[in-house]
Amino acid sequence: MLQHAARRGMEPDEPGCYVKILATSWCSNQELVAKFRDWVLQTDPASRRSAHGCRAVGNRLDMWCNLGFGTVQTMFKPGPAPVDVAAADERAESATMKPDAGDENHAEREREAVEKAEARTERLPEPKVEVEAEAKGTAEAEAKRQAEEEMRAEARERQEDELAEAEVAAKAHAETKARATAEAERRAEEAAQAEARRQEELEARKASLEAEKAKLKAQIQAEARRAAAAKAEAKKAEAERKAAQAQAQAAEAAEQRAQAEATKARREAAAKAEAEAEAEAARAKAQAADAAAQRAQEEAKEAGAKAVATGTSCRDQEHEARTAFGKTCSFFSQFPYSCNYAADYYDDGDFTAHDLCCACGGGSGGS
Repeated sequence: MLQHAARRGMEPDEPGCYVKILATSWCSNQELVAKFRDWVLQTDPASRRSAHGCRAVGNRLDMWCNLGFGTVQTMFKPGPAPVDVAAADERAESATMKPDAGDENHAEREREAVEKAEARTERLPEPKVEVEAEAKGTAEAEAKRQAEEEMRAEARERQEDELAEAEVAAKAHAETKARATAEAERRAEEAAQAEARRQEELEARKASLEAEKAKLKAQIQAEARRAAAAKAEAKKAEAERKAAQAQAQAAEAAEQRAQAEATKARREAAAKAEAEAEAEAARAKAQAADAAAQRAQEEAKEAGAKAVATGTSCRDQEHEARTAFGKTCSFFSQFPYSCNYAADYYDDGDFTAHDLCCACGGGSGGS
């Protein structure tokens, strides 16, 4: 049972227990934050008896907001005299009826509540003089008893509040633990799902890599086969080229040999023909030489006869000079026809038959 101080027109110092939740306290229940954004008077009588009871209300709100104890603000104002307390109770009871806005009888009911409280206090009997001391002692004993009862009641109330707070705390702890467990399970499930997805992605990536590897391997093998085939073809072509080149070289060598043999044969034939021609020429020359020698002998005989008849003489002038074959002028005197070939066969640098030998028309004193 709560009442806002602003709605009842109370001043901040009106007795009772006030509760307030700051907007910056991070309360998890936004409805409570909106409800207790201002100081709110607690109409529960237990909260108005002591500051401890008022603080118990704040502790309950702390647990409802999932806050630490002492976060929700409380303010306890001590109560007034018995009449004022009674009037306040009457007003609290009338406030529970929740009058509608603009209710004209609300002020009248509040006034009647104050008058009833005053009437209850006036009905108490006035003490008499003769029993004043006894009444005083009785009143003190009753006050002491009431104080003890209030203390016991307050202790029971504190115990009950502590038990309630413990129950609320245990419940809040259980709820927090349950939420934490649920959150942990949710996170574990999400982690497991993420791990499963990651494993699936890894497996898919691994399969893709294996496929790429197999494809690359097949490409490499195909390229190797193509390279081997190309190498074999190149080797075969090279062998064929070398064989053709060898055949061409062999044919060229054979042709060259044939040409050489033909050239040699032609040369041999030419040499043979030339030798035969030379032999023929030599025979003809020898024959001509024989004929010339005969004529020279005849001429020498005639010249000798003429020389004897005329009495002239001639001396050879070769001295130490010799022919190309080591002959002297006596050779030409013996074979006078040789003078006709002296320039071609016998003359050299220091011997000239026509100049030195009398048989050839030279010498000293010759004609």
